[in-house]
Amino acid sequence: MRQIGSKKPDRQVAILDGPNVSRSQRQEIYDLVHGQLGFRVMFIECVCEDPVLLERNFKEILQYSSDYRKMATEEALKDLTHKMAHYKAQYESPTLGSLWELPCPMVKILDGGDGGIIAHGVSGTKESKILAHTSSLLYIIQGECESLSYEELQERFPKELALRDREKLKYRYPQGESYIDVMNRLVPVLVQLECETNVLTVSHQAVLRCILGYFLETPAEEIPYIHVPLHTIIKLTLQGYSYNMETIKMPVECVDTNRAKPLNCSEDRTAEDALMTLPAHYESITNLGKLTPCT
Repeated sequence: MRQIGSKKPDRQVAILDGPNVSRSQRQEIYDLVHGQLGFRVMFIECVCEDPVLLERNFKEILQYSSDYRKMATEEALKDLTHKMAHYKAQYESPTLGSLWELPCPMVKILDGGDGGIIAHGVSGTKESKILAHTSSLLYIIQGECESLSYEELQERFPKELALRDREKLKYRYPQGESYIDVMNRLVPVLVQLECETNVLTVSHQAVLRCILGYFLETPAEEIPYIHVPLHTIIKLTLQGYSYNMETIKMPVECVDTNRAKPLNCSEDRTAEDALMTLPAHYESITNLGKLTPCT
């Protein structure tokens, strides 16, 4: 609590993690953090009733928690079970909606998000469920070339970069994926997106190119070169039988990571030819020493 009240200018968010299972405990925290310290407060409650998740959580607590590091497994399990029974006996469920006990936002996460997320008083929204994270939106897997920039890829795997430049749509990274692979794993996501009205999708540039290409009916060969700038909201609006695209730039400094197809895609080309279409770098507080990642 002393650290929360320090009010250092570089600190924006503080997380107070604990059971806080009773209404009196939550009221005490709210009175101190908001009433005395003047901070805005949001409560997040994680409720897990899935037996598979509970068993996994128990194993992780027994294995990694400092409370049980020096305990025998049987003794640790007995102590943890006793604690759970104690908290369960004291538990008073927060009531959402108009009966929510405190004048601040409240979010309830059910079964790690798989059971849904209920929000009250967050940005003025009504109680609603949102879609959980899905691994189908994971960035394009680059295998042996994972996390390499274009410069590093040219230095270590010049042949692979040449092959990728020659046919970016079909090229598959060693032990990794191609754009076509990404398109295939996105099929269930695209089907679900078509059933929604207002939905926000957050993902990597390559994945967003595939999603945009689908809704904008872009020829497959052009999809890997769709311009997807960083720190930008791309809004698609259905108009008749087609979509209108609008971009909204966020006030965040960043590099341009979109690289056009080089004219020379031969395997014996020079590094200068390979990197000719690479966007120019610039130095800023948020970009010191960074290179352009492969997208």
